[in-house]
Amino acid sequence: MAGSNRLLRRNGVWYYRRRVPLRLVEDVGKRVVQYSLKTTNLKEAKRHREVADIEWSARFAAAENSHSQISEADTEGTAKPKRSSDLAHLVVDYVARIDARIQQRIAEDPPESEAQRAELIQDTEVELQILGNRDDPGAFEYADGTVRRILGEADIVLD
Repeated sequence: MAGSNRLLRRNGVWYYRRRVPLRLVEDVGKRVVQYSLKTTNLKEAKRHREVADIEWSARFAAAENSHSQISEADTEGTAKPKRSSDLAHLVVDYVARIDARIQQRIAEDPPESEAQRAELIQDTEVELQILGNRDDPGAFEYADGTVRRILGEADIVLD
């Protein structure tokens, strides 16, 4: 189903499922992180997935930087951020700021020709394809950098 990356539906309930980067499998102790999002609503599951993506990207980055192990409890989804709505809010604010910045840039300096406009659209589509491919290292690097920027702006330090 389009738009349901990292979501798995079993008996009507949505699960978060994410492959662990190969270089961290030994630290995590498994190849896949999977747990129930405890919802049957796809829209709600997508919101939970956004928070889980940020959370797991941060955990993977921390494990990679410190070479520390992620506990088994963490891989079962039992160790949740205290306020996951705060994480979602940080992401929404970040995306809104980036979108506003891009819209302003386009308004101030619009494409000079239809060919230039088409090239911008094509570049965006290529970037979306990269981000949509969870096996592409560029997607992980981009997501990791974005997570670091979001957490850094909020003065959240990863252990």
